[in-house]
Amino acid sequence: MSKIKKILFIWPTLSKGGAEKVMLDLVSQLQINYEITILVKFHICEFSSLPKVNLVYSDKKRYNGVINKILNRVFFYISIFRLVRCTDIVISKEVIFGLIPSFIASKLFKKYFIVWNHSNLDVYPVVRNNLERKLHKFILANVDRVINVSKYAEASLFDYIGHKLDHSLVIYNHISETVFSEQIKQSSMKCSNGETVKIIIVGRLSKEKNFELALLALNDLVKLHLLDIKLIICGEGEQRSSIEAIVKQNNLEDYVILTGLVHNVIDYIQDSHILISTSNTESFGMTVIEGLACSKPVIITNTGAVEILDNGKYGYIININDKSELINKILEVINNYDIALEKARLGYLSLSRFSGSAIIRQWDNLFDEIIFASK
Repeated sequence: MSKIKKILFIWPTLSKGGAEKVMLDLVSQLQINYEITILVKFHICEFSSLPKVNLVYSDKKRYNGVINKILNRVFFYISIFRLVRCTDIVISKEVIFGLIPSFIASKLFKKYFIVWNHSNLDVYPVVRNNLERKLHKFILANVDRVINVSKYAEASLFDYIGHKLDHSLVIYNHISETVFSEQIKQSSMKCSNGETVKIIIVGRLSKEKNFELALLALNDLVKLHLLDIKLIICGEGEQRSSIEAIVKQNNLEDYVILTGLVHNVIDYIQDSHILISTSNTESFGMTVIEGLACSKPVIITNTGAVEILDNGKYGYIININDKSELINKILEVINNYDIALEKARLGYLSLSRFSGSAIIRQWDNLFDEIIFASK
């Protein structure tokens, strides 16, 4: 067992995103053996329950105005230096805003610094200008470790940096124990003639998730008059008004359900026939795991989530932003639903590779390596 006692996570917000959910799930496991602190810049929390750890907000709310924004940043930087000083390991998300002060503080106080990369950085860089990009690349190249959530994300990191990093490592996101609970059963739904086919897509309503592709494919399917179909969109975000506009422009009001932010997404997946992901970029794809956990056929774009499907063994893969291919795969799944269910069943059985115990063991091994190297 690792002798390290204190770990500091530095995160932008606790908005209900995939990276935030994964971080909180990991913390809930690590808190058994480690003293955990989470430093959050903005006092935004969309989770109904949180691990019982030391949670520190550097501001009380997200202020507007130039002076207040400067003060928020100053308070955040002060909090970083104060907390880094009395911790053993610092783990920060890959976004640039927290990396610079965290990197400096870790070097100043001689703390082990890990960047946890949840992004495809060559496609979706988390910087705003060339100066930030240079600083970002320098920090990533000089931290103690970069942990990537998939091989796809690691390859993207290397493309972004321009070369491989010896201190880079892949540790997959782990699955919450609720995924393996007795409540999630094998799918008993069928795509029978005359039955409404429910297709679900889950995620933050943001541009990179490309919900427009799903809506345009739905529009073409509706025009074919081949089946009764509903698209359930679970999530909230800045693209909601754009999505609503596409729905209205194409007269899809009777075919689309926008649930908004939900805390029981598994219930919605269980009540659907097919789960799709139309993202332009995806480093891992927790919703794909949730779909397989419910033994639902899954159709995804060719992003990091293909590793979950073992390159098509457990589901269906299409090219990014390919509407025709998405339509054809949906029809293929519906017309061969028993085959699609068998793929999903095998996918469910494969999920043990992402179990909490397996992934936590990798984190523990990393922490043990840190102790050994520091002696």
